[in-house]
Amino acid sequence: MKHFMTALTLTIAGTALAAGAPQAGNAHPGPRAGGFVPVPADQPLVLAAKAAIQKYFATLQLGNVQEAATQVVAGMNVRILCQVKEGDDQMVWRFQIWRKLDGTWRLTSARRLGPAAPAGQ
Repeated sequence: MKHFMTALTLTIAGTALAAGAPQAGNAHPGPRAGGFVPVPADQPLVLAAKAAIQKYFATLQLGNVQEAATQVVAGMNVRILCQVKEGDDQMVWRFQIWRKLDGTWRLTSARRLGPAAPAGQ
């Protein structure tokens, strides 16, 4: 009976793993647990995150969101790559902000990456 239960457990576990594994040559259809998943820059959550970030940096002018990604945590992390106008210069910044379960926002990271590429490049 002990060997039967061990074999049954291994069979069930193997079937579950095989069902969730991507086939050779095919990308996994869903997000990986714990990882950031790219999302459209015009998604409402991204726009709300950008507005929340703007409140932290009232003196900066946030421009177009170039890239966005989300991560499910106890709430939602939103990471955006955004052009920011600093005086006469256009810079690229990466921001990460956490939308808590109660709907409030907390900035967790802000990093200036460097000058934005000239238009058309």
